[in-house]
Amino acid sequence: MEQFMDEVMNETSLESPSPDFTNEVMAAISLAELHKAPRYKPVISKAAWVVIFGIMIAAIAIVSSSSGGHPAVAYSFFGPATKGFFRQISNLNSIQFSQVTVMIVTVSMFLLIIQITLLSNYLNRRFQK
Repeated sequence: MEQFMDEVMNETSLESPSPDFTNEVMAAISLAELHKAPRYKPVISKAAWVVIFGIMIAAIAIVSSSSGGHPAVAYSFFGPATKGFFRQISNLNSIQFSQVTVMIVTVSMFLLIIQITLLSNYLNRRFQK
């Protein structure tokens, strides 16, 4: 068996690649990588930003207008089914927070909004390249 293998090995010639082999392989790899490139998608979509800002504006409107008066009257344009809900929310006016707590929550929310905006812009720029 060993003699047979030696004969076969001696009879066959050593194959060598074409002179352009490396360039052809690298071109095929770069084309394959181009087709696999991820599509750009923003981290937070425009619809999500609209929802986030809508919730923030609604929360600010509810908190600012429920500070005085009867909230069920202020929100009667939502329909009769929601009047009971807003009457229950009006009981939240009896809860009092210290000025320090309110300031901490306000500053924290402001910094969170700034952080989300900056992080979103950074990641959008990073994925655009």
